[in-house]
Amino acid sequence: MDLNTAEIQGSQVVNTLNCSGLNTPNDTVNCMRNIDPYTVAFALPDSWVNADNENFGLPGPSKAGFNEAGLMMVDGYMIVDSIENSLRDGINPFPLIIGNTQFETDFAPYDTSITNLTTKQDLDNYLNKQFEAWGPTFGSNLADTYYSDEYKLNGSVLVYCGISTDATGFCGTKTLAKIAADSSSYNAPIFLNNVQQWPGNVYPGVDDWNATYAFHSIDLFAACNMWSGFQYFGCGVYTKTTSDEKFGQLMRANWDSFIKYDKPLDIWKEYNEKNGYPVALLGGNDTSKDAYKITIIQGYKDNVCQYYKDNGIYQTFWWSN
Repeated sequence: MDLNTAEIQGSQVVNTLNCSGLNTPNDTVNCMRNIDPYTVAFALPDSWVNADNENFGLPGPSKAGFNEAGLMMVDGYMIVDSIENSLRDGINPFPLIIGNTQFETDFAPYDTSITNLTTKQDLDNYLNKQFEAWGPTFGSNLADTYYSDEYKLNGSVLVYCGISTDATGFCGTKTLAKIAADSSSYNAPIFLNNVQQWPGNVYPGVDDWNATYAFHSIDLFAACNMWSGFQYFGCGVYTKTTSDEKFGQLMRANWDSFIKYDKPLDIWKEYNEKNGYPVALLGGNDTSKDAYKITIIQGYKDNVCQYYKDNGIYQTFWWSN
């Protein structure tokens, strides 16, 4: 998205909120700041909301991608260059923790009918139809090659969440982390993680969806003890468990260390070529056993991310594009 497009779309919101035509830009900002956040949220264009929903879905059926380019605001300044160039050029280098949860889309899948895919053949048919533009059996081959463990662990829903998270989320995050790590101009450490902790109880997400895996924001919920903080999105009340509390302690220990010393706990190494590009896997699916667990993996998801890139499932599908 360029600046002109952003201004056109933003002006529609300003007009809807009756904050346009004022004497100065400061008057417009003050008008916006005095409006209830719920009113602002409902003034956003449907296209913005639809784009967010697509983020939690699979790539396809078109090869064109979601193309959700946005504008970055850093310390009050608008960055109009691409995020890749900004990182490569070291416009604002600072120590950075970046990552995703393992199954982000389990928070609110774009297509909740995936619960009806009760057999492997059901899943194969569904994926092949979604990825038909890439070939008649691309979807089933993708699942068999890279997501067989997910299917064995918990069936079709976990495969759906794994594919959608990697293709539109983590592979983009990983690419951006490597751009910064490899740049001589970005002279600050990068730390990459993948949160793998499952909740101790089923999390009552939006639209009556029950999140079971390492869903979007589970790390934030645990670290900040805000398990019911998303009720305004339509989520239910969650009763945390001992394992949830322990995982929160693990997250806070890493974040506290990062705030104090510009690095997380010592086991979690900087993401760079010298260290073999290590990724910290935080927690696991055995909720009570894995709550304090940190596993360091070099080359995590390299193969599947390269496969997506080779097949054109790349930047135009990323959340961060």
